[in-house]
Amino acid sequence: MTQNPEISISNLSINEAEHEVVDFVEDNTHDDRRLTLVGKVYTDRAVNLQKLQRILMAAWRPRRPVRIQELEGGLFLAIFDHLVDMRRVLDDGPWSVERDLVILKPLDEDEQPSKVEMSSIPFWIRLLNLPFSMRSENYVRAIARKLGSVLDVDTRRLKEGSKYIRARVMIDVSKPLCRHLPVINRRHEKVMVGICYERLPNFCYWCGHLGHTEKECLDKPVEIDGRIFKDWPFQESLRAYPMREGLNRSNSFSNQDSVQFCHQFSVA
Repeated sequence: MTQNPEISISNLSINEAEHEVVDFVEDNTHDDRRLTLVGKVYTDRAVNLQKLQRILMAAWRPRRPVRIQELEGGLFLAIFDHLVDMRRVLDDGPWSVERDLVILKPLDEDEQPSKVEMSSIPFWIRLLNLPFSMRSENYVRAIARKLGSVLDVDTRRLKEGSKYIRARVMIDVSKPLCRHLPVINRRHEKVMVGICYERLPNFCYWCGHLGHTEKECLDKPVEIDGRIFKDWPFQESLRAYPMREGLNRSNSFSNQDSVQFCHQFSVA
C-alpha cells in the first residue's frame, strides 16, 4: 500500500531529544554568575582578547581579580570577584578600547548572553545654554527623556547656576548622536539646547553613528555639487571635555552657521 508522503514527513521525528524539555530543580553547585557582565566592543573590526583584557584591567584597576572570557558573536564575559569592583565599572562608564565603545550589561544567572540587549548604554550628557527658567529637575528630565530613559540628574549643578546641566541617559547607540533639542521657553519661543556627551568614544563626523569614523563611513559622499566635501554635519563639539567652571570652552552650539548646517544635513 502506498503511503501518503505528506503524512510520513509530518510524523517523522529526527531526534526525540529535540522535543524533550529539560527542567532543573534547584542546584547550589552551579557557578556564581551574579557578578558577571556581558560585554561587546562596538566596532566592525576584529578584537584581540588578550589586548582587550590588558586595556580594560589597566583602566578599571579592580581591587580583586576579574576574568575575561570570550564568547561567540563578538561578545565577552567579565567575571568579577567582588561586587564593589563591578558596580564601580558600571557607574564610571562608558569605557572604550582604542577609542571604540565598550558596551557592558549585567548578566542574570538564567539569561543567555546572546539574548542580552546590547544596543544601549548610559551616558552622562550635558545640556548647553539651557534657559534658567527651565533649570529644575522636572524640566531637565523632560528634556533629556527625548534622548532615552533618564537614570539620574546632577542636581548640584542646578543649584550652582552652572554653564551646563548634566543628566545620565540611556542612549541607543544604533542611532545617530543627537546634537541639539528644540524646546519651548516660557515666552513660547523655540530655543535650541545643545548637547554634548561625556566620555564619548569614536564616532562618525558624517553620519553621527558610533562604531566607526568618517574615514570608514560607507554613507559619506565624495563630492557634493562637484565640490569635495570638507565640512561635516557632526562636529567634535559633541565631545564633552573636562572643564572648570569659568573656563570658556567652544563646545556649545553658539555658532549659528554650524547649527543651520546640521539642520540641512540631519540624519533620520
